[in-house]
Parts: sequence; structure tokens; C-alpha cells
Amino acid sequence: MGVENPVKGYDLESVQTQSKKFCLCTAHPESSENNVLAADTVGGDGNTERTISPKLIIDFLYDKKTISFPACMGQLFIEHLFGGAEVFLLVVMACDRYVAICKPLQYLNIMNQQVCILVLVVAWTGGFAHSVVQLAFVYNLPFCGPNVIDHFICDMYPLLELACTDTYFIGLTVVANNGAICMVIFILLLISY
Repeated sequence: MGVENPVKGYDLESVQTQSKKFCLCTAHPESSENNVLAADTVGGDGNTERTISPKLIIDFLYDKKTISFPACMGQLFIEHLFGGAEVFLLVVMACDRYVAICKPLQYLNIMNQQVCILVLVVAWTGGFAHSVVQLAFVYNLPFCGPNVIDHFICDMYPLLELACTDTYFIGLTVVANNGAICMVIFILLLISY
């Protein structure tokens, strides 16, 4: 028998039980949206490492440490895709926790399966958009000279240093793009807490 809660006659045990039964995003009814989002985030972490680590291991094993332009663009795209999706998922998980803590009785109605799928699609779409923007900045740049990057990661700033043209404006737009995403994510995280 639970302690009587003054809100709508619910007993404390049923409120705690209901607040533990989160969004039904997977086939198992007791699994939470947070578990699905955490698994998706862990998958993003693993995929980011899978993007960079193979090139790092190959560079350790062989004397020739080069990467083709298409492989560099692919690494850049996937790195920013998973990184962007991961930070958007971080905000979704924080909002999920906010709803679970502040509105435990309405949690199942607010965070239903459609909302769960929607936030996952939005997070991955945001990561994709961020990745496309990053790739668009460097894809058509003219490269000349030795074209050697002194990094094992094919990233934005080493690529901008190799370009034959003035990349000051492109560098500023890259900083603005990354800075805007960081600030929006930070503000949304603050609001959720």
C-alpha cells in the first residue's frame, strides 16, 4: 500500500512505477526512450571512432601515410554527421529527463512513440545538415602544392591550410557554423536544467 499523494488521488508507488515506464520506442514495453537515445549516442560514438581509427591504424602499419581526396571528404562527412547527430541527441536526452522529472504523470502521453521517432529523425537530420554544410565549404576549393596534412584526421582547418585561395571568409563561416551549433546546444541544455 502506497502513501497517498494529494495530486488526483494517485498513490506514490504508482507514480514512481509510471515514471519508470518511459517511451515505448523499442519492442520491449519496459524500455525507456533514454535507453534508446543513449544506445543511439553510443552508436554515434562508436561510428566516429570507426571513421578515424582505421586510417590511424593503417598509418601506424605503413610508411606511406596518404589519403585520397574522396576518402578525405568521406571521412570529413561521416565525422561531422555523427558528431552533429550526437550533440542534438544530447539535447533530446536532456529534454527527455526534464519531462520525466517535472511531469512524471504526463510523461507517457508527451513522450510517445511518434515523438521518439520524430526527435531521432530531427537529430540525425540536423547532423546531416551540419555535415553537408561543412563539406560544401571545402569541396570545391582549389588545392595546390604538396597537399600533405600533418594530421591523421582529415578535418576542416588542415584542409583550409592546403587551399590555394584566401580561406579567411570560409574559416569565419566554419567558426560561425560550429559556434552557432555549440551555443544553441548549450542554451537548450541550460534551459532543460
